[in-house]
Amino acid sequence: MSHKKTIQIFIALALTLILPFSFGGSLFAEDAPSHYTSLSCATAIPGSLAMNVGYSRNITVTPTPLSITGGDTIVFESENPSVATVEANSTGLVGSVTGVSSGSTNIDVYVVVNGVKQTSEALSKKIPVRVTNHLNSITVNPGSASLQVGDGARDTVQLTYAYSPNPTDSDTTVTWSSSDTAIAAVDADGLVTAVSEGSATITAKSNYSEYIFGTCSIQVQSNPIIGITVSPAATSVEVTGTVQLSSTLILKDPNFETTDDQTVNWTSSDDTIATVDSNGLVTNHSTGQVETIAASKARPSVTASSLINVMRDLKKISIKPSTTIHKGNTEQLAVTYDPEDTTVDKSITWSSLNSAVASVDENGKVTAVGIGTITITAASNSKPEIKASHVVTVDNPIQSIDFGMNPDKDTIDLGKSARMMAVLTPADTSDTSYIWSISGPASIDENGIVTLSSSAKGGDVINITITSDADPKITVTKKLTVVERPFAESERDIVDSDGGSVAGATIVFDSAAPRTFSLKTDTTDDVTVTWISSDSNIASVDRNGTVTPLANGTVTITVTITDTKGNSYTQSFYADIQAFKATSAGGVSNTISSTGNASGNTSAATVKTASTSTGDQTNVLPTLLAIIVSMAIFTMALVYRKKQITDM
Repeated sequence: MSHKKTIQIFIALALTLILPFSFGGSLFAEDAPSHYTSLSCATAIPGSLAMNVGYSRNITVTPTPLSITGGDTIVFESENPSVATVEANSTGLVGSVTGVSSGSTNIDVYVVVNGVKQTSEALSKKIPVRVTNHLNSITVNPGSASLQVGDGARDTVQLTYAYSPNPTDSDTTVTWSSSDTAIAAVDADGLVTAVSEGSATITAKSNYSEYIFGTCSIQVQSNPIIGITVSPAATSVEVTGTVQLSSTLILKDPNFETTDDQTVNWTSSDDTIATVDSNGLVTNHSTGQVETIAASKARPSVTASSLINVMRDLKKISIKPSTTIHKGNTEQLAVTYDPEDTTVDKSITWSSLNSAVASVDENGKVTAVGIGTITITAASNSKPEIKASHVVTVDNPIQSIDFGMNPDKDTIDLGKSARMMAVLTPADTSDTSYIWSISGPASIDENGIVTLSSSAKGGDVINITITSDADPKITVTKKLTVVERPFAESERDIVDSDGGSVAGATIVFDSAAPRTFSLKTDTTDDVTVTWISSDSNIASVDRNGTVTPLANGTVTITVTITDTKGNSYTQSFYADIQAFKATSAGGVSNTISSTGNASGNTSAATVKTASTSTGDQTNVLPTLLAIIVSMAIFTMALVYRKKQITDM
C-alpha cells in the first residue's frame, strides 16, 4: 500500500472520531441510552401544584435506578418564570417551585444525556402549576382609640382597613361589628360612635374568609386627657449630670376628675445621648441634643417633649508655658482644651502684653518684633474667665564681633595701658556677654583695659581675642606691637592728685596740709626727676613732689626731668600759701583756713629723685632770681655736655 493511500485512510478515521464532538455531542445522541430507565415525580397534590404568590412547593423526583455511574443530569425548568420559578437543591432531585404572579404554567422535569434533552415519556415529566393571590390578612387603622361621651356629645372615629396581599384575587370587602354596641357602635363603613363609658372591640371581618379579620380597641371615657406639658421645656446640662423633668396633664374639663389612667410614659429620642426613667429623671450619657417625650398612657397620642442639650462644659485651656523666638521669626501657638471634646464654642481671643516685643494675630501666630520677654494670653470666647498664658522671650542672636575705638590701631606704647572695646553685630543683639583673652607680656581685665607686664619690651607682640559667650565660634583677634616712646617724643605735664594739669597755674593752699604733685610723662627712657621750691621758708617740696606749706606767701615749685643723655625739661607752677593767721593793724587776728589735698601720684617712668631748696625769701624778687639761677645752671649743663661731645 502506498503512503498516499495510508494517509487517506488515517484522515478518514480521525474525522469519524472528531466530527461528532464538534457538534456538541455524539452524532448518535438520539439513540444514546440513559443510565436512568424512568422518573417519577411526587407533589403535595398528586400530578400538580397549587400555591399563593410568594409561597413555595417542592417537586421530588425519584429516578430508577437511584444511583448511577454515568453523567446523566435531571433538569427542572419552568415554562413561564413570570408565573412560577423553579430551583433544584444540592442533591439535584428536589425542585423548589415559587409562585411569582397569578396564572398557570408547567414545570418540566427531564433527563439530559451528554447535553441532549431526553423527551421519552419515561424520562420526561410535565407538572401543571396554578398560582393564585388570595387574601391572607386584614389590618384595622387605628388599632386603638379613645372617645369621649357625656353632656349629650358623642365622639366618633373613622376606622379604615388594609388587606394583604394587595392586589389579591379574593373578595376584599369586610363586615364591621362591635363587641359591645352599648359602649361603641360601628356602621357598615367603619364609623365608630361612642355610646357610654367602657371598652369595646371593633372587628373588620373578611367576606372572603371568616378566619381573616382585623380589630380596633375602643376606650370610651367621660372626661378625657386632652393635653400634657413638660417642665423644663428646654435645658442644657453637663454630660455627667442629670435633670428631673415634671409633667402636667390637661383635662377636657378641668373641673371634673377623669377616668383616664393618669400615668405618663417617658421616652427618649436617643438613648445613647440620654435615658429617662418612669419618673422623668433624665440621665445623660454623651453629648448631643435629645428630645425627652412624655405621653399619656391612657391617650398615647397626647404628648409633650423637653429638648435637652447635653453638653460637655469647658474646664480650662492650656498652651505650652514658654518659648524663645529669634527677632523677626514667628511661632504658631495652639490651644489644648480640657475636656478635649467640650461642646462649647472653642474660639479664642489672643492678646499680647507688649506688641513692641511680640505681636499675636487672631489665629495665635506670634511674630517676634523686639528684644525682651512678654506674655501672650489666650482667652475662651464662650467663657472669658478661662485663660491660658504663654511667656515669649524674644532674642536677637549675635552674628559677629569686632574691635571698636580705633580698630586700626596696632601698637601699644611701652609703659602705657590701652583700652579695647568690642562692637557686636547686630547692635541690639541680646547676646551681649563676651570674654576677653590675651597672649603675650600683658594682661586684660573685664573692661578691656590692656596692661603691659614689667617684662614687656619694644617689639613684643600681644594678641587680644574677643569671644562671644553665647556662641564661642564667633570670635575676633587683634595683634598689638609694643613700641618704646623715647624721651624726646614723650608727653610731660605736672598733675595734681586728681590727675588735673597744674603746669603754669597758681595753686592756692588754704590749709597747712601737704599736697602731692607728680610729673606725668609717657617716656620709656630712664630719667631723673628733681623738685625745687623757690622759697623753702614759705613752702618746701620733697623728692616725691609733696609740697608742705610753712608760711603765707607765694613760691615757685619747679620740676626738672633729665634723661641719661643729659637732656632735660623743666615745668613749674605757683603755690600761693594762705593757710596761716595774720594780725591786722588794730591787733585783730584774721584766719584763712581750708582743707588741702594730701594724696599723691607716681610717675609712669623709672625715676631717680632729688630735692633742693633756696634761701628764705618773702617777696617776688627772690622768686624771679631763683628762676634765673635755674636757667643759668641748665645752660651751663648744656654747654658742658656739648664740650664733652666735642672732646670725644
